[in-house]
Amino acid sequence: MPSVTKRLLLAAAAAIALTGPAQADHDPIHDAARAYVLYDGAAADVARDLPRTDAKVHQVLKRLGRFDPAQLGSGWVASAALAAASAQGYITGVTRAAAAEGSAARLADRIVADPFQVMQFAGAADGLHAALEEVSRDNQLYVWLAGAFDDLARGKPVRAQPMAMWVVPRPNPIRVSMGVPAQGGGGSRDMPAWSAGERDNPSVVVRLMALGALHILGESAKPQRAEAVSRLLHHDAMTGCLNWARANLSQCTAAARGRSENTFCTGTHAVDETAKCFSWILPANY
Repeated sequence: MPSVTKRLLLAAAAAIALTGPAQADHDPIHDAARAYVLYDGAAADVARDLPRTDAKVHQVLKRLGRFDPAQLGSGWVASAALAAASAQGYITGVTRAAAAEGSAARLADRIVADPFQVMQFAGAADGLHAALEEVSRDNQLYVWLAGAFDDLARGKPVRAQPMAMWVVPRPNPIRVSMGVPAQGGGGSRDMPAWSAGERDNPSVVVRLMALGALHILGESAKPQRAEAVSRLLHHDAMTGCLNWARANLSQCTAAARGRSENTFCTGTHAVDETAKCFSWILPANY
């Protein structure tokens, strides 16, 4: 499986082709993504060498448990945004929309004012699939790793990694929606639960797609976009979820006695609970 770092570099390469190297070198989306890259990279390392001694368990706790909830949440959003920005169909759709608007800056102004419109761009389904595919791929690792920690804590043989862990088949075509109320207030218009959100608090999916579009346009690195990018990267519900996971981990390890209990705390809170703060956006067909 390509590492998250490799996938980010691939996304950056796609952006460089359109915007030039300065965009990728100084883009705050790349800066934010590092927090998640570190967490995901640590999880992948641990999966290759599971901790079986007290010292190893404590090392893993330091790597997986000492995260800043706001930074990790923003990093996850940034990573998914870069995945969306690497999809050729979305790149084409965004650049065509910019041409129709007259300039990248003008389209970026519209996106910042109303992020929901990116879900109507041609190629949005491709960008969304690329992002959700990355989330699903990473989640498969976290699910297995949490189970492996549970096996270790209980003294059971560690379950084998499934052969297809890193293969994510493309599901049925995705219905792309703006997620806005229908006229007359009677429910919603084509609004899947995982993309619902109020206009003043865009859903995670809309945030990552808007950030991906700004990245493709070469606008996310511009100083005048800093506030908007920062606002889109931060999602209160995700930060709150990660705060709970970290607090639960701290309480669990404070009461833990011995390697098996620390192993249980790590798998339950540093991996399983933390990962669920990300995986809830996945629709059922992923």
